[in-house]
Amino acid sequence: MALASQVDQTVPPGLGWLKPSEVITGQEIPPGGFPEQPAGLLEKWGVELGLGSLYVFGGTCALVFALKKDKPTVLVMYGSLMIVAGWVLSSKGTRVSYALFLMAALTLGVVAFQCTRRSKKSPPAHHGR
Repeated sequence: MALASQVDQTVPPGLGWLKPSEVITGQEIPPGGFPEQPAGLLEKWGVELGLGSLYVFGGTCALVFALKKDKPTVLVMYGSLMIVAGWVLSSKGTRVSYALFLMAALTLGVVAFQCTRRSKKSPPAHHGR
């Protein structure tokens, strides 16, 4: 305590760096606040890009599998999953939900196309000869 008062007496009055409490209380916050550091692309969008890429990759794999194996139920399930995931993520304010809704529309559109193509290809059943 005696050392602090001795320092205050020997320091010229214009040097605030030796009186931190006076420097801290004497600072003013600018009217708009302090400027934020600009964030990089991955810091801002990393999680959303990762989720979107994962779902789009999974959707592409489901499309290829379902088209090669002729399994439209896989596409219906995956399209439904995409709609639910897009709805949950859009409620949280993420923009990746648009990619999920687009992928769901694509998969369900492929299912509708396959079903209409099948119904046109199948010949009518003949009963008796």
